[in-house]
Amino acid sequence: MGGFKIIEDEELQKIIRDEKFIFLVGMIFPPRPGVMPFLTQLEHNYFPPGTKKNNEFIMVISAWKDVNWVIAGIPKEYMEKAKRIADSFRLKIIDGIPYMVIEGELISFPINGKNVFTLENVYSYDNNPQEYKKIMEEEKTKIASIINNATKNQEKPKNIKIDWDN
Repeated sequence: MGGFKIIEDEELQKIIRDEKFIFLVGMIFPPRPGVMPFLTQLEHNYFPPGTKKNNEFIMVISAWKDVNWVIAGIPKEYMEKAKRIADSFRLKIIDGIPYMVIEGELISFPINGKNVFTLENVYSYDNNPQEYKKIMEEEKTKIASIINNATKNQEKPKNIKIDWDN
């Protein structure tokens, strides 16, 4: 159950074509506020690690245009639950893929499909670096709390340290 493996683009494209799933794309480094706690809450609420249900939670990390992205796949019937969790982290799930403007050119994310969605903030932190830093520190605590609460009854270490700076 679970684990990590390196996959090639062709395999990722095949995974994305599975219409039983929806795929949520979010920026994780530099970190987009809300993305990591959203994914942590989604996984621990509905696809707990160490259970068979976790096999339905697909997570791929992708480097694209000097940014790290997560592509999280969940069964499509969980879309409304995902939207509620996203809302609680000031995110919205929008139709379509991310785009970047590089040197005046609009470039689209390399993974696309009718079942691919983007995690976007409902609030911009661009003009307030102090607030952004505060939010990111609070998110570390929130993620640790989600994991610690989910593992209360498991015999696993409960001291979680999250360090996005290294």
